[in-house]
Parts: sequence; structure tokens; C-alpha cells
Amino acid sequence: MSVVNANRGEWSELYALAYLLTKGGGYGADRNSQKNDGEYYEVLEVIDKTAESSQIIYRTQKSKIEIVREADSKIKIEKEILESSMQEFLQDLLIAQSSAAFSSISGTRILDILKKQKPSASSASTTDTFLVLRDSASHKPLEPLAFSIKSEIGNPATIFNASGSTNVIYRIKGLTQPSKFAKIKGLKAKLQSLINSGCTLEFESYESSTFKTNLENIDPNFPKNLAKLILNYYTSDKTKVAKVAESTFPNSNPGSEFTVKNLKKFLSAASMGLKANTPWDGYPEDFGGLLLVKRNGDVLFYFMQNLSNFEDFLFENLRFETPSTSRHGFGNIEKIDQSFCIKLNLQIRF
Repeated sequence: MSVVNANRGEWSELYALAYLLTKGGGYGADRNSQKNDGEYYEVLEVIDKTAESSQIIYRTQKSKIEIVREADSKIKIEKEILESSMQEFLQDLLIAQSSAAFSSISGTRILDILKKQKPSASSASTTDTFLVLRDSASHKPLEPLAFSIKSEIGNPATIFNASGSTNVIYRIKGLTQPSKFAKIKGLKAKLQSLINSGCTLEFESYESSTFKTNLENIDPNFPKNLAKLILNYYTSDKTKVAKVAESTFPNSNPGSEFTVKNLKKFLSAASMGLKANTPWDGYPEDFGGLLLVKRNGDVLFYFMQNLSNFEDFLFENLRFETPSTSRHGFGNIEKIDQSFCIKLNLQIRF
């Protein structure tokens, strides 16, 4: 097998698979992404669907891993064979200097051991792997659950990607001479100049009706409240979601707790596949949660059964980001239905 190239996020998915197979499971994580020794999830099977037209099933045993590629094709490997390559593989991930793809001899060796062609799921997929866990109460296998995989190694992952569909339209009230703002460089500087001149920005609509409907499925008032958060981000120096939420919806205000709860629900939904341009009607039934690859080599679980920890983790660790204004068509003053408006865009990442 020739040496494979992949980025750190893609390699991290392979590392998470190897970790779960050699360890036979992993510990839960608390809201601060630290290991919770009181929560352990035993993994009985990993169902790998990275191949285009087939899947590989990995079954964990005491000292071996059974690999089932086809109904009549089964092989067993010793766990220690996989373990011997993992430390070197982790070091490859830690020392990589670029977010671009890089080759890894140890990663390629693990791919070969596990009979895989590539290290990660398709970028179009909202889930990265499927796990069969043992129920802690009945000790019986649960139905396969889908998990996404995020890594603390390398560049922070984007959890909600920008597009033209994530534009939000604001009406500019009090603006009479838009031309004097056109030459101001930097979106935040332009917005601050508008505010300093006495203009106010009021939420008008979402460019995508599908995105608006998806948000309304969380709560009918959530589109308006999310628009307030986005505007606060662009007109302040705050980037962390928790900080922007705190200043937009202070705890002292009636209804803030409920609004923040819906924001957390949106963040978890985004991690489970909610997109701006695709209809979304709720959490997928088979979604289990998130696997987090730590820099120390641990792989921790945020399991849906402990959804509050998962939502708190996202709320405290995610931040707003300004994507490319030219690529996504926002940030310029324009006339819409006889009113001066400006579009802002939503992108959220770790």
C-alpha cells in the first residue's frame, strides 16, 4: 500500500477508530472536555462506512479484533499489532505543522492493518462512524449509533459552515448617504461607523427560507434571537458563543434562560447535521453523540444520553467567525424593497 496523504482531521478519525478498537471503549467527557472517570462506554462493534459501496465491521474481543469485510470474509488480528503503531501515529499528528494534507507511514500502516482504503468518512457525511455499545443496565448490545468525530489536534473544526444560505438580512434605519460608508475597509469597522452616525440595524429576514424554517423547528422565536446574536458578534469584540450570548441575553432578563437553552439545542443540532440549505425536522434517531480526540491521546465520549454535558461543552467552546464576504455575498450596503439593508453571515467553529 502506497503512503497515504490526509489532513489532521481525517487522520484523527482513523486514530479514534484504532483507539476504540484497542481499548474496547472510552470514558465520557464533562462540560470542560475533561475525562469523567464515572462514565465508561464499552464498544462491541465499530461499523465503518468510509468505502463507497461496502462496509467493514470491527468486533472487539479480549485480545483480538475481528474484521468482517464481506459476509463470508472474516479475519482476526492481535490488538498489540495495532497498539504498536498508535503512539508513533499520535506523534505524527502532534508534530504536523500545517492544516494541509501530509503523509504518515504509521497511519498508512494502521490503514493496512485494518484493511481500510482511506482514513475518514466523506466530507458530505454528517456522521463519521457507527458504534455498537453495551447497555450498562441490561449488558446487552444497543442498536448501532452514529457518532461524529472532532479533534483537539490541529486547526479548530468548523461545526456550522458558511454559505449564501447562512446570510441574514438587516434593515439599516436612519441611513441617507450610503456612499460614504462604501469605502470603509473591514466589515466590523463599517458597521461601527453606521452605528456611530446614528443608524440602527434591525433584523429583516433570512436569505434562505429553508434555514429560517429549520430554526423555527427549534423554536418559533429562535430565528429572531439568533439574528440578535449574530448582530452582537459583528458589532462587538466578542467571539466566544457563551460571551456573545451573555451580553445579548443577560441572565437578569426574563426569558434569557429559555433563549440560551434553544441556542444550545441549535449548536448540538448543527453538530448532528443541521444545515442551512437542507430541510431539518429534528435529531436523527440513530445519532449517539460526539467523539473527542484529545492531545494526550484519549478519545472521550459526549453521549446523547448525557445531552446537557454535550450542549454545555459546545456552548463554552464554540465561537463565531467571519467568513469570506466576497465568496458568500454579504457585508455590502444594498437596497432591498426600497430600504437600505446589509447582510451578515453565520459561521461557527471551535
